[in-house]
Amino acid sequence: MKHSILLIFILLLSTSLTYPIDAQEPNLATIPETSVAEAEVTNLEAINTSHVEYTPFITPDERFLFFESNRPGGVGETGDFDIWFSLNSAPEGAPPNFGVPVNPGKPLNSASFDGLPSLRLLPDGLYEIYFTSFAGETRPGPSETNIYYSRQKPGGGWEVPVPVMEINTDFHDRMPSISPDGNFLFFSSNRPGGFGKDDIWVSEYDHVTKKWGKPVNLGANINTAASEVSPSIHSDGITFYFSSDRRGGVGGYDIYFSQIIQTIKGKTMRKAQNIGKPYNSPQDDEYPTVVRSGEFLYFASNRAGGKGNFDVYRARVPSFAKPQVVITLKGRVHEEVSLKGIEANIRIDSIEGPRNISTGLPDGNYSLDFINKRQYKLTVTAPGYEPLEYELDLRNIHLPTVLAKNFPLKAELLLPDQFYVDILFRDSTSGANLKPQATYRLLPDNFQEQILPIKGNTGELVIAAMAAHRSVQDFVAYVKNTQLELKAQLAGYQPYVRQVPLADIINIEQRPMPRRFTLAAPMEPAQTTQKETPTEKSKPEKDKKEGKITVVLGGEGDILATVYFELNIGNKLNEEDMAKLRKLAETVKQTKAAGLILHGHTDSTGTRARNIVLSRERALFVKEKLAEAGYPRELIQPNWHANDRPAVAEKDEASRAKNRRVEIKLAKSPLKSPPEATKKEPNTEENTITPKPTSPEGE
Repeated sequence: MKHSILLIFILLLSTSLTYPIDAQEPNLATIPETSVAEAEVTNLEAINTSHVEYTPFITPDERFLFFESNRPGGVGETGDFDIWFSLNSAPEGAPPNFGVPVNPGKPLNSASFDGLPSLRLLPDGLYEIYFTSFAGETRPGPSETNIYYSRQKPGGGWEVPVPVMEINTDFHDRMPSISPDGNFLFFSSNRPGGFGKDDIWVSEYDHVTKKWGKPVNLGANINTAASEVSPSIHSDGITFYFSSDRRGGVGGYDIYFSQIIQTIKGKTMRKAQNIGKPYNSPQDDEYPTVVRSGEFLYFASNRAGGKGNFDVYRARVPSFAKPQVVITLKGRVHEEVSLKGIEANIRIDSIEGPRNISTGLPDGNYSLDFINKRQYKLTVTAPGYEPLEYELDLRNIHLPTVLAKNFPLKAELLLPDQFYVDILFRDSTSGANLKPQATYRLLPDNFQEQILPIKGNTGELVIAAMAAHRSVQDFVAYVKNTQLELKAQLAGYQPYVRQVPLADIINIEQRPMPRRFTLAAPMEPAQTTQKETPTEKSKPEKDKKEGKITVVLGGEGDILATVYFELNIGNKLNEEDMAKLRKLAETVKQTKAAGLILHGHTDSTGTRARNIVLSRERALFVKEKLAEAGYPRELIQPNWHANDRPAVAEKDEASRAKNRRVEIKLAKSPLKSPPEATKKEPNTEENTITPKPTSPEGE
């Protein structure tokens, strides 16, 4: 279908590009005026030709300029309007250097009219475009102008445009402006229910139904009895520009600006203000878009001195019409462990009210624009995952900035009716299974001790979950506030008494939640009043000649030596202690001992997870130093117990210092599984509990 320039503009803008019948001479006294030097209104000669270059859209980063033109080389016949774009190759902050415009071709452009573009950057780094076209063979829709959208393909090109069915009518629906977050679509229409010939309307996207809502007129602060066209919402989501041929302007269509404000009754628009001269001229000045920084404005004008009917211009935004400083937050929403991207909803609460955006698949990427001098609360939600809240404070950021933030989501916590805890009683030295008489209490709820049933060599403790709690949150609070007190007695062993937080046993951070957990309960052999004398069979060769091996670093009973550490230190000893360790290694090496057993300990001042790590570090450090001194590495068995086996009751710093230690014992029998024979350090019964991620602070 062939259209001449005049016919196209009459058809598209027949109610828009002429003065209202009742138009009067403009009242120039109300029009602001900026100096020519300050305004820097510049014709983009690299873009403009003797043909029509109209409806410019500049991406917020000023990298791509989209516009419509009837220049030769389009998809349709000569004189038809197509969408074109040009790449700005200049570095950020420098004057733009636009390359030769490119026609993206089909299917974005068609043999009919295609123009009035507006784009937004998707979270995956590609663009989505909204534009205006007529219905045709490849453009379903009513007979008048309609709004369509398309997405950029990862490998290049564009998808087949799709009509915005919820907005298009039998009237002219055109000039779309999509908000950066994709939540609002502004457009101009001459549909019934407005204030004048063409009004600006807005539709909000429903993320549940994935459809656009019923359009709403922007009201009397924007629309008049004249025509309001070419809406443009800025990256800040607040500042709004458009054109109108209303009374009181400079002439023809003028550029106006407004802002969305929050009132007690909800959101509304400030009364529109003309941006004045020299941005506006006696001719038509339309289709304003402003870059993210708020410094520069792109618009189309048929003012005198241009290269064609309409040209594209660039100018500095007057100070009173500048948008807010825009801060961009970008990143990914992903599963906490697997890092798999998640299609999630991000709700943003602020003084302006709530808004929602959804991330894109498959990577869960998002990009959000905010304005500074504000505080925001972000709530990230997705089906099957726990909500995540994030506080964003931009009050002290005064320049356009890009911030990075990923949101790891935990799988939703699903609980059974009850959990089971297997309690393993073992000899702390040999690791042999034990079957003592045991009781337990769950404090502070249970004051009376209950008998722990033991099947075989394992005690089984039942913890009621959803069978006894109204919600997941109730059970989580119960776990965090409950202590398990465990007692056991067995002939030949010291009485076992231990209190452990239930949260250290039932790991509520684990996804998915297992129904059965394990708790190690090592029991110490009872100490005899007189030290046992080694038999001739097991007695070290050196003992036979010179008596027992001397305890060189302290300790008592069957402890050969004790190495003490400073607070929160696991890999450092003074030179005196290092010399004693070397002497010990040399002494034991001369015997026929089966090996050395190491037991790492901490005091009780730190978190459970941190103490497990620290006691392990101490045991491995002593092992390494003994090996460096010449003792066979494969004959050293390290174990670690956090703060489960205090040497003394802790009352003050002096007593706590006695618990920060590694005990060295002689192995009573050959080591069954040398550490070097496996890919990981040997695990002991005390290491059965899976530690939760915690702060690294303290012992």
